[in-house]
Amino acid sequence: MPPVAPRSPSCLRPRPALWVLGLALLTLVPVAIEPPAAAQDRPSDAASPETGGSRPPENGDTVWIAGQVTDARGTPVAGLPVIFEAFRSSFNLRRLERREKDFRRVETVSDEQGRFRLEWLWDDYFNRFRIGVAVHHAPDEAPRFLEQEDTGLGRRLETSGSAIVPLVIEDLELLDAIRRFEATLQTEDQRRIYRQLGYPDEVRTIELTAAREATWWYFHRGEVYRFADGRLQEVESFQPIKRF
Repeated sequence: MPPVAPRSPSCLRPRPALWVLGLALLTLVPVAIEPPAAAQDRPSDAASPETGGSRPPENGDTVWIAGQVTDARGTPVAGLPVIFEAFRSSFNLRRLERREKDFRRVETVSDEQGRFRLEWLWDDYFNRFRIGVAVHHAPDEAPRFLEQEDTGLGRRLETSGSAIVPLVIEDLELLDAIRRFEATLQTEDQRRIYRQLGYPDEVRTIELTAAREATWWYFHRGEVYRFADGRLQEVESFQPIKRF
């Protein structure tokens, strides 16, 4: 009888159970796991109106600019016009000068805490932007800014569609002068001219025995308005003087 060959150690190992083989197969076959429906439908914070989104705006998208108006001491300033301007800027090689045209403006007023927020529909045609605090101005004229900011504003809007811009008024004397002027408006004639033309370039007052005369000079328009006790008496014209 021939001798029996001893079994190899591998033959003596127990065969793996079926659940072990199944587990090994699961590790080799990728399984796609769908996220919960709520997670798929929930909008991203980056696209919310408050953050302005994280992508560059397209034509027709709403962009926004917000901030606070304060004076040099950090005190909030309420009731001032805040104006956002978009315009087209180009350099004229023949005249060696920069030209600005096609201004588009949106305006609001700072609230009791000096805060403001403006919205504008994005348009790729415009390549320059600025925002500022202005004195009261005529609707059909360029605003006179007390304080303005344009550094990096266009880049921020082009990148994310939003910008936070603090506006600090350094010229407190002019601000106080505007407040004092507004406090003197006593008649509908004065309030009407102020609404139409804005803050005068110069105000001259003469106290007479019979009446108090005031003249409002608008040098850039070439017009002077004369009042007696707040009632409009006459309007005179002269050659307009451009601001420097």
